Amino acid sequence: MEMTPTQILIWTLRILLPLMGFWIYYRMQHKQEDSGIQVPRNTMLACRHFSGDGDPAMVPSLKGISEAPELFKDSGKGGKGGREEKRGKKKKQVEAQDAALNPEEDEL
Repeated sequence: MEMTPTQILIWTLRILLPLMGFWIYYRMQHKQEDSGIQVPRNTMLACRHFSGDGDPAMVPSLKGISEAPELFKDSGKGGKGGREEKRGKKKKQVEAQDAALNPEEDEL
């Protein structure tokens, strides 16, 4: 199949235009300058208005394990441990299926 000059021009543009677009985009990104606003770390920390007057107001209202053990006992929903247990069960099921399909491997 012979290519006409028009087809050659179209394919050349299909290849070169995306490359040129990326090159222009890349060059424009690197020409952006910083805003010029630089604030020293000490000034930023001073603006936080932290007062070392002790604990925040909500800390005394928090309860620990000794005060409210019912909040910390296992709810039985599983959480991460439940998922890991399910994975373990699934893995055991897969191993049992493999053992049933390949009984000669167990004899080794």
